Amino acid sequence: MKYNIFTVDVEGHVGTDPVNNLIYADLGNKGKWGIDKIMDICKAYGVKGLFFVDIAEAWDYGEEKIAGVLKHIQARGHDVGVHIHPDHMADRKRLFLWEYTYEEQYEIIKKCTEFYVCTLGKKPIAFRAGKYGANYDTLDILSKLGYLADFSEFYGQKWCGINPPLTCTKLVRYKSLLEVPTTAYMSFNQFGYSRFDKLDTNMDLGEFRKIVPQLVRSDEVDVIVSFAHSFSLIDWRTRKDSPKANLKLALQLERMFQCLEEKQSVKNVSLEQLLNETKERELIPSLKYVEMKGLKSFLYFGKRAIHVLKMKLSSKVVKGEIKDEHS
Repeated sequence: MKYNIFTVDVEGHVGTDPVNNLIYADLGNKGKWGIDKIMDICKAYGVKGLFFVDIAEAWDYGEEKIAGVLKHIQARGHDVGVHIHPDHMADRKRLFLWEYTYEEQYEIIKKCTEFYVCTLGKKPIAFRAGKYGANYDTLDILSKLGYLADFSEFYGQKWCGINPPLTCTKLVRYKSLLEVPTTAYMSFNQFGYSRFDKLDTNMDLGEFRKIVPQLVRSDEVDVIVSFAHSFSLIDWRTRKDSPKANLKLALQLERMFQCLEEKQSVKNVSLEQLLNETKERELIPSLKYVEMKGLKSFLYFGKRAIHVLKMKLSSKVVKGEIKDEHS
């Protein structure tokens, strides 16, 4: 039996009102197309999501606003983890936690942890670094602060500072932490160029349907970690202050849940279930990975290249926007 855990990075990084436009995506009479739309779809498929809220934004956009996001997600019955893009509360020029000293990281993570406790009245147990930018100092600090699970490992992603990698797609224990790696796979490996990608709500649906059966069959995968952003179901790149609902992407998220639901050997689990199910298991790390092969890899590589090109063109219009889909 393979487990699937659905994770969402909750953040807003551009615009005059990023919390409203990129986290809630409140489109007036058209409804809320951010975290609420995602949670509505989760409810329809019986999925309890793990929402990683960028708490560092509290010191950028207002503590009350981010506290409201935390409370809202918890009130709707989903798990809330800690996410940190440190540039919101520390140095605008240092985007990754691994760019900070141990002492600096400790103060950043501790402050965000305390904010979580003050807001929700309990300790956070799950963490994911912004841009996957954790290193071993990060993991040591998380363990010291009492976290139980980290979701920052992204094998093959240059932004991840956990070097050498702990694992690829198999669970591993590091001190008191359960390291739950992003479900990475080699999406392209031709002509001396290779690339790793993840299961993302905004990926090509055909590629998702092609790679999921391989992940399910592979002995190198313990848990399938699927991924979304709070802004995954809206068009926002060239209209950061007036996003539009994207019906196609909402339907695609449903199709992805249906695809996983069809696999009788896949079980959707919450964070608590994942921790309980793995508590007594012997976990053996591995750096082996699943690879997309054949002509299909060319097709999906081409589609992804077009997508990335569109993002880069958009980034010229929207100053300060993320320039890579892995964020």
